[in-house]
Formats: sequence, C-alpha cells, structure tokens
Amino acid sequence: MPAPDARQANAPTNRGVSSAELGGRLHANSSPFDLFVQQLTQVNGRPPYVRGQQLRADCPLGHSSRMTLWAIEGESGSVGFYCHACGDSDKQAILSALGLKFSDLYPQRLSDSTPEGRRGFRQRMREAAIATAWNALASEVAIVRIVAGDVLRLEVSREDLERCALAEARINDAVRVINGR
Repeated sequence: MPAPDARQANAPTNRGVSSAELGGRLHANSSPFDLFVQQLTQVNGRPPYVRGQQLRADCPLGHSSRMTLWAIEGESGSVGFYCHACGDSDKQAILSALGLKFSDLYPQRLSDSTPEGRRGFRQRMREAAIATAWNALASEVAIVRIVAGDVLRLEVSREDLERCALAEARINDAVRVINGR
C-alpha cells in the first residue's frame, strides 16, 4: 500500500465543498447520508452506486482500484464508511477530501425543545416506525408464502417451520407498532 501522502498526491483536485462553506449542511433537511452522497458525487464527478441505505464508490483519495469505498446509513441516521484500499487509517483524509467533518456523519440534534417541537418529533418518529413495520410485514409475509408453498408440496423442513415461527413473531411485532401498542 503506498504511503498516505502518495495516495493524496493522486487524489482528485475537485475537493468537496466544506461544511463551513455550506453553513453546516448542503440543505437544511439533508440527512448525513444524503450529504455524504452529494459530496462524493461532486468530488468524483459522478454519483456513487446507491442501493437502499448503502453505497459503493471510488475513494476520493484517488486509488487505482475502483469502487473501494463503502458507506452505510445506520438506524440512528449516522453514516459509517470504510475504504478497502485505505483501511481505517485514512478516514480523516477521506472526510477532508469530501469537505466534511466527523460531526457531519451524525444527524443534528433536536433543536426545537418546545412542547410542540417535541410532539412533532415524536410524530415523525412514530411515522418512521410505522413505515419500517410495513416493510417488515411485507418481507415476513413473503417468507410465510414461501413456507406455505412448501407445505402444499409436502416439502416443508424443520428449518422452514422455524423461519415461519420467526416470521410470525416479527409480524406480531409489526402489528403492535402499527397499532401503537
């Protein structure tokens, strides 16, 4: 692996816009993951490959290997990333190349501490939990359908029955979330 200064010498020159230049965020309502994607797009000159809450992209430090940078949006809204060419040693250099700070990888704290602001925050969290529950329901119903097909063909295994029991538990949890219990 080349020395860090050699990698940085090969890094693209179109560095990301800094947090200070952005006034803290690109857009007031940008998530840390959206900000990470936007900065990668600007620096690399093309958008990263994004699928769901994960992405693959070329590292902004300019490695000869392609698609070495991996990032994921965590459940809390924070961003975790890793470059398979850099390892853990160059995280600060990657963020600098993107014009970001470590604090940009985390969502902003709730700033409206009024009762209405807290009520709105709780409502948004509830809506997010319900959306997650619906997605879980869809996935688990698909599992139940598969196992039901195996039962009809008399090909059900113990593993199928155990997975079906897990699906039932997850469906019950999702229903409780949707019903507000």
